[in-house]
Amino acid sequence: MEILKKRHDILSLIKATSEEQGIQDYTITNVSKNQAGEGLLSEFFTATIKDNVSGKQLDFAIKVAFAEDKVRKTVPIRRFFENEVNFYSKVHPMLQKFERDRGISDNLQLIPKCFNVCIEDCSEMLILENLKVLKFECFDKTSFLDHEHISLIFKTYGRFHAYSFALRDQQPEEYQQLVGRLHNVYEECLNNESSTFQDYVRQNVQLIRQYLIPGEDDEVINKFRKYENNGINDILLDIVTEKCDYSAILHGDCWSNNMMFKYEVSLDKRQDILTFLKTISQEQGMQDYTITNVSTNEKGDGFQAEFFMVTIKDTASDKHLDIALKTAFIIDNIRNILPIRLAFENEIYFYSEVYPLFKKFERNHEISEDIKYVPKCFKVSLEDHSEMLALEDLKVSGFETFDRMSFLDHDHISFIFETYGRFHAYSFALCDQQPEEYKKLVGGFVNVYEKFLNDKTDFYKQLLRTNVATIMNYLIPGEDDEIINKFHKYENDGVCRIFEEVVTENCEYSAILHGDCWSNNIMFKYDVKNGKKLVDVRLIDWQGIKVGSPVCDLAYCLYSGTCKDIFDNLDEYLKIYHKSFSSSLKKLGSDPEKLFPFEAFKEQWKKFAKFGMCMAFGILKVKMTHTNDCLDSMDGLDTDNIIAEMKKLKFNEDEFKKMIRELLRHLCEIDAL
Repeated sequence: MEILKKRHDILSLIKATSEEQGIQDYTITNVSKNQAGEGLLSEFFTATIKDNVSGKQLDFAIKVAFAEDKVRKTVPIRRFFENEVNFYSKVHPMLQKFERDRGISDNLQLIPKCFNVCIEDCSEMLILENLKVLKFECFDKTSFLDHEHISLIFKTYGRFHAYSFALRDQQPEEYQQLVGRLHNVYEECLNNESSTFQDYVRQNVQLIRQYLIPGEDDEVINKFRKYENNGINDILLDIVTEKCDYSAILHGDCWSNNMMFKYEVSLDKRQDILTFLKTISQEQGMQDYTITNVSTNEKGDGFQAEFFMVTIKDTASDKHLDIALKTAFIIDNIRNILPIRLAFENEIYFYSEVYPLFKKFERNHEISEDIKYVPKCFKVSLEDHSEMLALEDLKVSGFETFDRMSFLDHDHISFIFETYGRFHAYSFALCDQQPEEYKKLVGGFVNVYEKFLNDKTDFYKQLLRTNVATIMNYLIPGEDDEIINKFHKYENDGVCRIFEEVVTENCEYSAILHGDCWSNNIMFKYDVKNGKKLVDVRLIDWQGIKVGSPVCDLAYCLYSGTCKDIFDNLDEYLKIYHKSFSSSLKKLGSDPEKLFPFEAFKEQWKKFAKFGMCMAFGILKVKMTHTNDCLDSMDGLDTDNIIAEMKKLKFNEDEFKKMIRELLRHLCEIDAL
């Protein structure tokens, strides 16, 4: 939102568009801007509009003309925008009407939906649907189109051009009226002496002429001479202005950057996944089935795994299973950096041993479904390089992932702390009443944070040191002196030593922890009929499960997912947690004041909040990085370049700097730094 604060023209058009879509009370989130150099005539903003009442969401791509005079004098920007506005408001609707009149359904669905336009001088804009949300992708600018891509493009242009020929043939007057509104911007550029376009094409010819080799390219050189000097401009002008017999309305600017592609996710090359799904289907009584609705997670959503969402349908009945399939990355250069197998062993152990034992303990105390806050697990596989979990697809049940770039508010953090209170209570009760059983249980998983720190690649230690060095540069002498003095101990290897102490200490008040508690690993369900009231939560991703202070879970979630106005009211949330913890522990037959008194909890916060702080250093940066710019383990990164690539990440550094300083000031004030 910070990006749009000074763009009142954009905000006004967003407001008008939102109101036209029936959204009066809304927030603007996920705002990002295209990179410098990506647009010669305009800049792009993407934004999500969320209805604060119903939860309805609109994902916009906003194309805005450059307003600077020096640019507009050299390029006919207004004419370009008039053309595009005409296309969306006149040409495309006319072609769609022509289509409907002939009983053809959506054959021309080749462009994004247009929500609104503005043709005000020096503030020309279009609000289009953000196709990336629908899984369309830009083609890599540095790559070349292959057979499949160029074939699909040619077929698409074939369909598009056919409408012009048919309309001109059957309704010639309407066609002439339609094309009469369009400007030939190429002609205007070539006839404008101040236009940079003429110089651009001439310089290209001069450069290419130097590449031709006498003796090898003589025939090419002879034929190419006519393009030299102003020849190229004259030839281009002839081409773009000729009234040829066979003509159509053209796209006009047809390089690969002006096309977006959607790809089908196929499991055909993953025989291990298909075999796994077959076994699940048979265990669920489905012998004859089809696999449909296959989709995958977005870039940057997983560093140790990728997700496939699939529906298995029984062909003999209406029965179906909606599965979220979590599969380990199999590429060795990733597995050499990250303890992927150990992480999957942990999560599989949680679903196969920890959670069932907690449920049994619950039933023995005649408690009904108090611990139902994880997805159902259908099956697991621990085969090396093919580790998998088949979980229920919570989205089908109405659960939503939290917007990665947004921050948890009071209602969300309160609900989360209540949930962690109930979860941690089971460890305390089991340890109190069945100590041998508890000791055996916690011996079955591995502390992956400790493994990270002691890995031979030194990757995680490098990451911690880099984060501290960056943050030290954000602190301002004269304003942050107390913080600077206390933060010095984290410099160099200090942060590695402190972090290791926190994640490995066998503290007096400990529990089995979720471990990786940022907002991406929590899903929420809302009652949309009641002002989108939060009604349920599920904790996902149990790969970081470990034994430690409950503060580790809570501080990680709080400091990586909220803003100053939330963690400044820390005592309120500690009380919410401890009330939930105490209530659950009493139900389970143990004494909360004996096992984890509130004062001990507050003292632990001062020591173990450092874990949440260290995790926030990385997570806050991820939350301020747009999806397109996120790192992804699928990018083929290895130990040698991953730290360097992380340093190049494009994120909202001003906001990150502000939040980090606020976090450190808070920790300093509560004596937890």
